[in-house]
Amino acid sequence: MIFILGFIAAFLTMEVVAWLAHKYLMHGSLWTIHRDHHQPTGKKFQRNDLFFLIFAIPSWQCIMLGFIFNNILSIGIGFGITLYGI
Repeated sequence: MIFILGFIAAFLTMEVVAWLAHKYLMHGSLWTIHRDHHQPTGKKFQRNDLFFLIFAIPSWQCIMLGFIFNNILSIGIGFGITLYGI
């Protein structure tokens, strides 16, 4: 049950986090990285693709540390973030 609650809470929280990050970070101080998302360059990869790391690293850390320290809540949170990213 703890896994499911962490999973659902993280998944739902990510909608708010993603919206806030897009509005205030990507269109603010990180605009130089995000700009090519709005002005396509025709390249296969864009600088904007780097943003996946902002969300992938915490997800990976929650899952990894959850398994290391046997913390089911952390694992649920990590998988919730991962599902949102997918």
